[in-house]
Amino acid sequence: MDILNTFGGDPETALSLGGFINGMFIVAGVAILASSAESKNGKGAFLGFLIVLIGLPILLSGVGVKETGEFTPIRHEVMLRDGQVIDATKYEIVEQRGKIYVIQEREASE
Repeated sequence: MDILNTFGGDPETALSLGGFINGMFIVAGVAILASSAESKNGKGAFLGFLIVLIGLPILLSGVGVKETGEFTPIRHEVMLRDGQVIDATKYEIVEQRGKIYVIQEREASE
């Protein structure tokens, strides 16, 4: 079995409450900006633009994201030579693309 590529094993992340609240402020800022621009209210448009201008870099910097403590499964892209088989007790076939198999280790059963 020839291993062509290995990927995965990265920590899984989820949006935290602070990130969710920041996202809602950004949505509110866009709504204020859109309604103020439609009614030609300069102060409201400036306020909406300011909320988006402050909230968007905070959201994109990853402040509102937390790690869950779990990791993505490690997957291997492998190619089998003639006569070789994949050990079904140790690996699970996730995908097959022609002669290339994507496999991942099975969870250890108790």
